[in-house]
Amino acid sequence: MPTEAPPAADRGFIRVGATDPALWLRCERCGRADDFWLDPLVRCGCGARYDHALRPDGSRVELAGLRFLPFEQGPAELASMEWDWTRVALVLLAAVGTLAILTYGWLG
Repeated sequence: MPTEAPPAADRGFIRVGATDPALWLRCERCGRADDFWLDPLVRCGCGARYDHALRPDGSRVELAGLRFLPFEQGPAELASMEWDWTRVALVLLAAVGTLAILTYGWLG
């Protein structure tokens, strides 16, 4: 069993059973739903481990009924999207620069 977590690109969601609508595992420790991998248990980036999941009706779904889905294939509405402040700053800088050029062009 590996001791290190895989890169973020290799983590994703855990589907609980094959019900419709789909049920997704959410970590009881950190609350995230998109930071899991199988190793051979279900593991979360915060260090929590799971060998089963509980459905809302209280029934237990064993490890064999838990299916990993890569981040790109999982439900976007459950994804924890973090702001990349460098990109935000670059976009703001570009917007201010464009506005300054447009303003200077109209005034000058």
